[in-house]
Amino acid sequence: MARILKRKNKRGWSYIATVRVKGHPSVSRTFDTKGEASAWAAKTTENIKAKKYNDPRLAMSITFGEAVTKYLYTISSNKATTTHMREEASAKRLGLVGK
Repeated sequence: MARILKRKNKRGWSYIATVRVKGHPSVSRTFDTKGEASAWAAKTTENIKAKKYNDPRLAMSITFGEAVTKYLYTISSNKATTTHMREEASAKRLGLVGK
């Protein structure tokens, strides 16, 4: 379900679209026109219900070091031994994984 609020700001009016679907965190965004807000809300609601919505806030919760460590043990470990060793050495030099 989407809700669109009209807000006064320094440049005139803006529209805040908030999408809430049961079982998912709410998502909101600000737009200059009501049409843009409605279109985004409809598309986002559809994507959430189809389980195709990728929340960018989830990517913000992981650190770069955690991402590199996960890469080393899931992707790089399946590569050639020399390639894996080189990538692991590079990560250690940067201080991203334990020694």
